[in-house]
Amino acid sequence: METYKEGHGVVIRRVAYLALCVLVVWGGMTIYDLLVRFDAVRKARLVDYRIPVIQQYLDPAFVVCWLLVAAGCVWIYRLLNRERAAEYLIETDNEFRKVTWPTWTDARNSALVVLVFVLVLTGYIIVCDLTLTKILEFIL
Repeated sequence: METYKEGHGVVIRRVAYLALCVLVVWGGMTIYDLLVRFDAVRKARLVDYRIPVIQQYLDPAFVVCWLLVAAGCVWIYRLLNRERAAEYLIETDNEFRKVTWPTWTDARNSALVVLVFVLVLTGYIIVCDLTLTKILEFIL
């Protein structure tokens, strides 16, 4: 298969491909779990052999689901190599390269400021809530 603009946006394209393939594998496993609930499918085996690493019998549901996963991964590869999708990912990669990322010290300090602000705001809301509760109890 041909790759559109090979060498451009390699990292972001690979990450997008792997993330989408993980979703396809998850979907295939979910379909397998749904198919195995049927007695006829659960008891049917193509051969009486367990796949060594995953200890899984080779049954029709397993074969169908993994064929769907393989087809889904090929489809995703072709989809991500279409001009429009590839250009979008390449532009995204270029924009990520322009970002000035903070140092760990700056990130830690910013997170600490946010945490302190959240704690102060939480305390303020608790005080307001308790005050309003006491006022309403006094009135009612």
